[in-house]
Amino acid sequence: MSAAVVVLKKELARRLQSRFPDLLLVDCEEVVGVVFSKMAEELAKGNRVELRGFGSFFLSRRGPRRFKNPRTGEERLLPGGWQVVFRPGKGLRCV
Repeated sequence: MSAAVVVLKKELARRLQSRFPDLLLVDCEEVVGVVFSKMAEELAKGNRVELRGFGSFFLSRRGPRRFKNPRTGEERLLPGGWQVVFRPGKGLRCV
């Protein structure tokens, strides 16, 4: 498995601007920011976010679980909560 690639929002904006040179970089940064903030807003409401051809993001309930502090050996209960799950679309799935 190869190393992870980190792409910053600024880099996405630069790539968008290189593809559409008539747009200003600040406008592209605004577009990228709006897209991500809208995705976060919808997930916070409990809605599913689907990007066709890429994948979908949704919330999954995680139940409470026990864990042991490795330093002290003390066993504690970690409360349940929600976690964001990404399911890749057909174009991203490995064979």
